[in-house]
Amino acid sequence: MSVRRPAPRRRKAPETPPHRAARVRGLAPGKRRAAAAGGDAGAAALAFLAESRRRLRREYLPKIRRVTRGLPVRDLWWRPNAHSNSIGNLMLHLDGNVRQWIVAGVGGVADVRDRDAEFLAESGGDSRALLAQLDRTLVQADRVLARLRPQDLLAAREIQGYRVTVLQAVYHVVEHFSGHTGQILYAAKCRLDRDLELYTHLDGPQRRARRRPGAARKPRFF
Repeated sequence: MSVRRPAPRRRKAPETPPHRAARVRGLAPGKRRAAAAGGDAGAAALAFLAESRRRLRREYLPKIRRVTRGLPVRDLWWRPNAHSNSIGNLMLHLDGNVRQWIVAGVGGVADVRDRDAEFLAESGGDSRALLAQLDRTLVQADRVLARLRPQDLLAAREIQGYRVTVLQAVYHVVEHFSGHTGQILYAAKCRLDRDLELYTHLDGPQRRARRRPGAARKPRFF
């Protein structure tokens, strides 16, 4: 009597875990392949770099541009007291920090930063000139970050007298830029004496009723 053996089960190809798929979205095909080859750690490293690049150029800089574009020069260089910095000082400081830590420190070009000059300036260019300078530096920094591979994040660097990894350098620049962006927004709000309308998409009914015409069409930020 013959016994029928069950047909062998076809093995399904392993699926990409949802958490890993989320990490590699938005990456170029070559970067996605590198992330897959490096497993979760490689995907997380590339996601960290992609988010750092996004925050610097697509989150923080647009906010600064929104609130300083057209700001009178006297307000751009206004200091609340002798121990505080103006918006102009902070924009020069952000430019110097990104250039020293990413363009020079990670990218390897010569470091020519004069940090004291960033805070001592009491006058200078208008918002258009300062924004153009900051944008150029962020473009250069973005090119450096775009070239990094997951294994590069653990490479050692000496920047501004500190012994750090590339990951620590990038992390520092992003959190530093975020902190001073907040200071710039607060100073601009004090001088403009109005709501900056950066988060109108989150407004409830009462705030929507007080909104200026056209404010709902403003860009969305986190």
